[in-house]
This record gives sequence, structure tokens and C-alpha cells, in this order.
Amino acid sequence: MTTIRTLRHEEEGAINKKFVLTVIGLFALVIGGELLLPVLDTLALVVFESFEMGFDTLYEEVFEMDDDHAQKATAWTATLIYVVAGIWAVKKLYRKYQQAKAAAPLWWVSKKAELKVWWKSLNWKQKLAHIAGGLVLLGLLVLFL
Repeated sequence: MTTIRTLRHEEEGAINKKFVLTVIGLFALVIGGELLLPVLDTLALVVFESFEMGFDTLYEEVFEMDDDHAQKATAWTATLIYVVAGIWAVKKLYRKYQQAKAAAPLWWVSKKAELKVWWKSLNWKQKLAHIAGGLVLLGLLVLFL
């Protein structure tokens, strides 16, 4: 009997930890997204400009092009690289999308069943606390957006 109670208590603790981590992750995504996007934007710009400066220097020094022709060659080279990288990224993302699309129904059914079992294991105070917490998080999300 005690092993069943201990097991049930451990399962509830694990589900609560997962729930708390999910909520914290969503909250950090909403709040941190506004702070992180400008940093990522600047980082991408610095990386792209560094590559373009390297190509520009390569065309000027190695191929002995004048500044105007080196800039044109750099622009066309960068365009080609960006198009090839974009096509490669779209193919990779499409494969990941297909895998996720195939796995989603099974994942949804299993998570739905887990949620039903977990919800039935809660008493009315815990249910009320979870509903209130969800409404507070929803309110914060609306407030920040």
C-alpha cells in the first residue's frame, strides 16, 4: 500500500514539475523573446557582414578586382550562397515537419490520456489552484502582448 502511495506521489510530483517547467518556459519565451530577438538580429547581421567583407577582400586581393567589380561579385556570391542555404533549410525543415506531423496524433492521444489521469488524481483545491494559475498566466500573456 505504501509503495502505491509513494509511486502515486512521485508521479504527481513529476507531472507538477513538468507543468511548472512548461509554464516557466512559456513565460520566459514571451518575456525573453522581446529581449533576445534584437540580439539575434544584430548577431546575424555581424556574421553576414563579416562573410561579405571576407569575400570582398578575397576578390580584391586574390583576383585583383577593382572595388566596384569586387562589390558586385561579392553581392552575386552572397546571393547564391543565401539561396542555396535557404533551399537547404527549407528541405530540412520540411522533413522535420513531416516527422512531427506523423507523430502528432499519437503524441496528442497519449498526452490527453495523461492529463485525464492527472486531473482525476487532484482534489478540488488543487484543481481550483491550477485553474486560477492558468487564468493568471493568460492574463499576463494578454497584458504583455
